[in-house]
Amino acid sequence: MFEKDLILDYDTIKALSVKTRLEIIKLLGKKDLTLSDIANALNISPATAKDHLDVLLKVGLIEKEQTKRKWKYYTLSPKAKKLFRKTETNVVFALFSSLALAMISLIKYVYEFFSKPINTIKTEEATRTLAIESHALNKSSDLSNTINQSYPNHLFLILAIVFFIIFVVLLYKLLKIKNTKR
Repeated sequence: MFEKDLILDYDTIKALSVKTRLEIIKLLGKKDLTLSDIANALNISPATAKDHLDVLLKVGLIEKEQTKRKWKYYTLSPKAKKLFRKTETNVVFALFSSLALAMISLIKYVYEFFSKPINTIKTEEATRTLAIESHALNKSSDLSNTINQSYPNHLFLILAIVFFIIFVVLLYKLLKIKNTKR
């Protein structure tokens, strides 16, 4: 049972231990390519590229398209796709997570801001006015501390802004990934 689930056998690890083969896997992860395309992208001879492709074919990490056309295209096998995680899936998950956290933080901030009783708001305004008047008469030297105590907590508003910025950055990254696959 364990052997069926084992994707990385000795030959696969050995095949992936060469940097050029890893580069070939990365290239094929973006789109199907011919031998010439791979050789040109990696600045190696077609014979060297063919040797690397043969090793990857032997361990089942790539497949050669069987068509009647002159050019044969190489693609990642299902085995290789299982080995390498999809960046797009991770970005989409992070994208929706950041949007959800931004919305939750904003809702929490609005709820706390508007859930204060009117008497509390009037008391806070009176405290601010008293603090300013006391400072003007030099009775209180710590005006900022007195005023800051009466302002609402803006932590949730700051969190909402940060998560929204993360959302925008991740959305940009996702769109960039989609455009590079074309």
